[in-house]
Amino acid sequence: MKQYKSVFLISEDYWAIWLGAFFLLFSLVVYVFIGKQQISESLRQNQKHLSSTSDDAPFHTIAYYRASDNEKKLNSANTYIGLAIATVLETPRSWKENPLHSLVYGGHMPNAAEQSAIENKAMEVKKLEITALNAEEAARHAGFASDQLNNTASIAAIQWHQAHAELQKLDKRASRDAYNQLPGLILLALLLAVIFGVGAHFMGERFLRFGLGFLGIFALAVLSYLLAGQSDMKNMGISYAIWAIVLGLIVSNTIGTPTWMKPALKTEYYIKTGLVLLGSEILINKIMAIGLPGIFVSWVVTPIVLVTTFWFGQKILKIGSKTLNITISADMSVCGVSAAIATAAACNAKKKNLLWPSGYL
Repeated sequence: MKQYKSVFLISEDYWAIWLGAFFLLFSLVVYVFIGKQQISESLRQNQKHLSSTSDDAPFHTIAYYRASDNEKKLNSANTYIGLAIATVLETPRSWKENPLHSLVYGGHMPNAAEQSAIENKAMEVKKLEITALNAEEAARHAGFASDQLNNTASIAAIQWHQAHAELQKLDKRASRDAYNQLPGLILLALLLAVIFGVGAHFMGERFLRFGLGFLGIFALAVLSYLLAGQSDMKNMGISYAIWAIVLGLIVSNTIGTPTWMKPALKTEYYIKTGLVLLGSEILINKIMAIGLPGIFVSWVVTPIVLVTTFWFGQKILKIGSKTLNITISADMSVCGVSAAIATAAACNAKKKNLLWPSGYL
């Protein structure tokens, strides 16, 4: 019994599962006890408003479109707790000339040309709204018995809705709010250092030494995202992963890997934890958006597909190798190559069993 306990506490594989389960359960608790309560109340109010705007009209009115747009915005990611979590998890933004704009930005007001375009579009939206409301009133006055008046009102409402959406996009592109991501990044770095540090402590590393090294690795990761966010680099498709490799090569071939960072260089520890989260297809910000139906799909459907495909391979296709079968099943039901690699390592599959589902043969 002691041997099993020690394996559960010192193995990277098990700590990846423990930490992955912690992130997922934390997300579920936040959604059920915090986010759901706020969104349910807003949803009830919007549904009440939505039902009161129908007016038995055989077409969608402007009031309906407004209420419907508001309802689409009602998800847990837009609650105060969801927005707070999304802010902490947000990666550095794009920038063009000043890299500091990736993390700290004082905001941008529309210039003369942008403001003129917004004002012109706003005038167009107002005119379309007046036209649509007049058409609705005419159809209502006729008791919605005239197909011609109903069609005219329906088309006018659709035109207004499309123009209104264009105005919102135009306004969003022209004006950018001020932001400061540094507090969120610092908080995220400290939280992850503590969470991963607990596992590292049980695996034999000193908590403080690991935490210090982790903060250095986190800083390099942020720098990789920052470099990849440069607009020209982004257009060329040079991602943060490439920059991470480049930075790693520069450090290792110049000053060498700093001694204080080595306790936190646990690549498989991070990858395995990420695979647990990737396999369930739920990250904290996503679970706040998809709610209970998404949780059901990720936590119930995925295991069912995994078990069913394994059974189909064994009983119907008669695959001789169980390790090949489970590797293919994980590849199909979870997340592709990453799942195949993790599953092949877990079940001690042969190299050829991994190469086939990964697409190299």
